[in-house]
Amino acid sequence: MALVLAIAGVFLISWHPEIEFTKSFDRADFYAVTSGVAFAISNILIRKIGGLSHSVKMCSAWFGVMVLAGCGTVLTQDSFPIVTLNNLLLIFVLGFPLMIIMTWTAQYAVSNLPIYLSSVLFLFEIIVGAISAIMLANEFITIIQFSGIIMILSAGLINTVTTKIN
Repeated sequence: MALVLAIAGVFLISWHPEIEFTKSFDRADFYAVTSGVAFAISNILIRKIGGLSHSVKMCSAWFGVMVLAGCGTVLTQDSFPIVTLNNLLLIFVLGFPLMIIMTWTAQYAVSNLPIYLSSVLFLFEIIVGAISAIMLANEFITIIQFSGIIMILSAGLINTVTTKIN
């Protein structure tokens, strides 16, 4: 029940009636969907291989990202981006430290928290993305998207309460 509610909420948050899905699905959408699937698979594998340190899990996740990104670039025959000095500075000052923090906290959540709490944490990421879009890109949330947020939060609450009762 909670899973269906959460997935329906994700679809409602992503809902844009002015976009015809089958006509507008492009390479960026493909990358978004496949990266989400890869992220879910890596979370399952991290939980399965519980005995390794967080550092090993983090490095394996980063290696997997590099391999998949390299394969995607080769398969789509895109050119590698040009890296300037400003880009390198942003990568090392902001990107790399924030990536370490994000990866470590995700590894901690998947490895140490009960599954019902870590799943709610990752669903909450979608809500944070929607709020960030409002604050940073001056977008607005429609009633349909707000309903999706409520559905995701409700699914997390149902999952948490049901697990604690059992």
